[in-house]
Amino acid sequence: MKNLSFFAGALLISLSIIGGSYIIRTSPVPQPQPAIQPTSLPNADTKAVLTLPEAAAFLNLQEDQLRIMVETEEKWIKESKDAFPDIIPFFKIREEFFFSRTALEKWAEQSANEHRRYNRDEDVVK
Repeated sequence: MKNLSFFAGALLISLSIIGGSYIIRTSPVPQPQPAIQPTSLPNADTKAVLTLPEAAAFLNLQEDQLRIMVETEEKWIKESKDAFPDIIPFFKIREEFFFSRTALEKWAEQSANEHRRYNRDEDVVK
């Protein structure tokens, strides 16, 4: 009888160990969460508002070329009383230019369709 009790106890302990091991093996292991979640910053391809360097890159121009175009249009508008075609869509904060991506896309398409030309030497837009 003593052997039977010992055998039953050993069997119970063995089954408990096997069952516990199975439960542990099949349980999902929680992944540790980083302390700081990485955030994705908008790049020039997804930003709604572009800086002058970003807008120039977007239009495949040099920064100086885009600045000349904007300044030429500004001067032409101030000095001319003629109707003016749509200008480069921008706004200024202090002396820094910013451009709406969607408005810039529309402007580029329209300017290309009109074959618009910029000549800084003559300060004209044709």
